[in-house]
Amino acid sequence: MCRTGADASERTNPSGISGICGARLRNGGPCDARPAPGKRRCRNHGGAPGTGAPKGNKNALKHGAYTAASRARVKAMRDYVRASQSFMDAYDASAKSAALIRRYAAIERIADHLATTTQRLLGE
Repeated sequence: MCRTGADASERTNPSGISGICGARLRNGGPCDARPAPGKRRCRNHGGAPGTGAPKGNKNALKHGAYTAASRARVKAMRDYVRASQSFMDAYDASAKSAALIRRYAAIERIADHLATTTQRLLGE
């Protein structure tokens, strides 16, 4: 029983939401006061006007490290670094292949020089 003489099951509205505050009291039972208009709790348990966080909850913003803009900036930087790394890997691969081509060309020049020198020495 509550102060109004009706138990909680009799004070439910058609949408199924209970017509009582329901906050847990010190004695372990639920608060059976009616909620404040437009709220889920009574005035004593957070239903008073002006309670709760402001719209947008700017009180929770401490440093902005996890805002959507910050996350997008970090993602853009990661993408840039990955693209740079893949470019450098490709550049290194092309530089290595260019070095191999230069070595191969040098070996061919040495082989041609040895062949012509050998022919001259043998008198062919």
